This record gives sequence, structure tokens and C-alpha cells, in this order.
Amino acid sequence: MIVSPNLKSVLPIDFEQIIKSDGQSKDCSERNAAKRLIPSLASQYPKRQLLIVEDALAANGPHIQLLNEHGMDCVIGAKVKGNAKLFEAFDHRRHSEQRDQVIEFEQIDSQTGITQGCRFSNSLPLNDSHKDLLVNLIEFWEVNTKGKKTEWSWITNLTITLENALEIAAIGRSRWGIENQTFNTLKNQGYNLEHNYGHGKQYLSSTLAGLMLLAFLCDQVQEYACPLYQAARKKTRIKATLWTHMQSYLLSVDMPDWETLIRLIAKLGPKLVISTAPDTG
Repeated sequence: MIVSPNLKSVLPIDFEQIIKSDGQSKDCSERNAAKRLIPSLASQYPKRQLLIVEDALAANGPHIQLLNEHGMDCVIGAKVKGNAKLFEAFDHRRHSEQRDQVIEFEQIDSQTGITQGCRFSNSLPLNDSHKDLLVNLIEFWEVNTKGKKTEWSWITNLTITLENALEIAAIGRSRWGIENQTFNTLKNQGYNLEHNYGHGKQYLSSTLAGLMLLAFLCDQVQEYACPLYQAARKKTRIKATLWTHMQSYLLSVDMPDWETLIRLIAKLGPKLVISTAPDTG
């Protein structure tokens, strides 16, 4: 998915099935599927500088090396449980003569009153198995007006500075668009994609899932760029209601075109038809 910290719209660009490969007795893992997806993305978009945003499952040496091989930047979630050595090195740097290599700051949002803070350091070894693989670590936290503190951490190959630290944190948090604006929408807003969606005989379900993502892409492009569609979404509020309105009209009215359908749902009235034929008297 293409995601942005500043937009709710997301755009699917590709997917990879987690499915048996030749010689395997069971479905492969998400990591193995990523080994196929990353080269595919690189070949499809050779002139694009891709910034890959992923969860902590991807914070491992082989995957990061794969991204590096294809010239991709990354912001990947990191957890103490999965990256213990990395956080140990970070804490050691904080409490040693290298403490000047760890930058920390806090600021209060004047509009929301939320306190935001960052702590980061560059060029840390990922782990003992990949000491030559250096990453940059950023810790980010928010404290709301009631005093509740929420924390996140990411690793990245982007050099972290005072000027871009909050932007990198926002990029890391935008990964939730994949969960909220994509999977939640596909499951609960009328697309009917479920976690137990099997592959089926001859990959039928995988094919249907791909078609579903294409339909979702068409809807997301309209939601991002079409004022008429945006008006209909605003009127119906949720996608499932929009689909219900569409189905109702299509079953009961001989609809001449899609624009008329969307205008009816948005309650904008019929489109204007201007004739340019000469007056023959």
C-alpha cells in the first residue's frame, strides 16, 4: 500500500500470496513472501525511490539486507523483545562517554496540548549476527493531556536529525493505515475479505482477493481525486452504506452512467446537459 502520514487514503500497488512454493510441504511465511515481493516491486518501479514502512517482523538482518540490495529506504518497527542487542547498544551509548551521540528532545503541541518527545542515535549495529549492518534507531513518545504515555520505536537507514526526527516518527506511524484504512475496510466495509480467506483450488480465492484489491484501488483513487465521489462518501459516511445505496439504485433505476448514480447518492441533482447543436428553427 502507498500510505501517507497526512492522508487517510491508501493506494494498493501490489500483493504477494503467502502460499506453498515448489518443494514446500506447508504455506510459506510472511518473511518468505516478502523475499518475492521486494524484488517484484523493484522491477516494476525501477525509477522510483521507495520508502518501505513495515512492522517489527521485518526488523531482521536478511530482510534489511534485501532492501539495501534493491536500493530501498525503510522505516521499520523495532521492539526490545526482538532486537534486544540493538536496544542494549543504544542504552549503553546513552549512559557512556558516547552520550553525545544520543539526541533527545520534547515539545508541546500548542493546539492539542499533547507532549511529543524523541530520542535517537545513528549508526548502531543491528545485532551480534549482523554487526556490520548499521541502522539508526528512534524512540518516540506522546503524553496526552491526562498524562497517559504511549511509546513507539523504529529503525531506519535514513539519517535521523533534529529537523526530520518527528517526520520519520510520523512515517513510522503511518503504517497503521495498512491496518485501519486497508484491512479493516476490506473486512468490515462491504468487501468481505476475511483472515480465513483460503487460497482454494487452483488459487481461486487468491485470484478473487486480487480482484478485490483492484476494486479497492479504483475506490481509493476516486476517494483521493474525485470531488463527486467525495461528496457521495460524505453523504453516506461509511463505504458499506455507499454500496447499499448503489445497489438499491441499480436494481430499481435504469441508470445511464456512473456520474448520474453518484450524483443521486450525493443528492447533488441531475447533471447539466448543454446542447451545442445549431438552432434550425
